[in-house]
Amino acid sequence: MRGHLSAREYYHEASASTATPAYIRLATAIAHHQPDLIHVVIEMFECTLRALGSQRVEFSRLVLDATITVMRDCHAVDQCMAMVNNSGVRRGRDGHRGSRNGALLQNYANAWASMPEYNQLNPKEIAFLQEVAK
Repeated sequence: MRGHLSAREYYHEASASTATPAYIRLATAIAHHQPDLIHVVIEMFECTLRALGSQRVEFSRLVLDATITVMRDCHAVDQCMAMVNNSGVRRGRDGHRGSRNGALLQNYANAWASMPEYNQLNPKEIAFLQEVAK
């Protein structure tokens, strides 16, 4: 699963359209049912976002949505924050402020702001989310 999701060429294959959402759902279920593997799932999400870059934005959205679910339900706040920060997903990747990646990151930051854990973040993490939401 990780081999496919972390390979840039995989997203050019026809099977990526049906397999990728299933892989992401499976990884999310693994994080829910196997707490010792949460870090492996989060690392896989990071590799997936790196491989995607600015292509296949629908898959980036699935990964970021799954990250929010894992962060909230598995209490993996620090790991998920670090993953998004290290993943290489940036607003400017598409070259302009209203980019697709920018919209995904804004949705991610807004979902964070609605979570009770938001009030427990340190100033650096809050600043990161505020920067992402711009």
